[in-house]
Amino acid sequence: METDEGSRHVLPFQLQFDKPLASQMAERNPEKDLLAMVTEDSKVVLHRFNWQRLWTISPGKCIPSLCWRPDGKGVVLGLQDGTVSLHDVEILGTSFTATLMYEICQVTRRVNLLGPCRTSRGTI
Repeated sequence: METDEGSRHVLPFQLQFDKPLASQMAERNPEKDLLAMVTEDSKVVLHRFNWQRLWTISPGKCIPSLCWRPDGKGVVLGLQDGTVSLHDVEILGTSFTATLMYEICQVTRRVNLLGPCRTSRGTI
């Protein structure tokens, strides 16, 4: 790229979005090229790294925390009303939901050295 006087400046990239995406938090998938973001209006948006939107969900409640399963196959949401929900990233839908008696402040990823947890609804 030459920048002589009088010549046009050439940009090495193009602006693809004219509307910014305001997010409260974002987490990168540990295994795949995925990014889960919580928007200011409490929606969860799943994007590939090339910004292809895969899905959006709206639980209708404030989402103070999210994290990925260690294998990257699901994203866990902690809702302010005490609900914890696990969403499968390959099949849109909630895989597991539990409601606790306390407000959720943070959910974190932990490696279970004892193996998978088996419930009546399947293996977590």
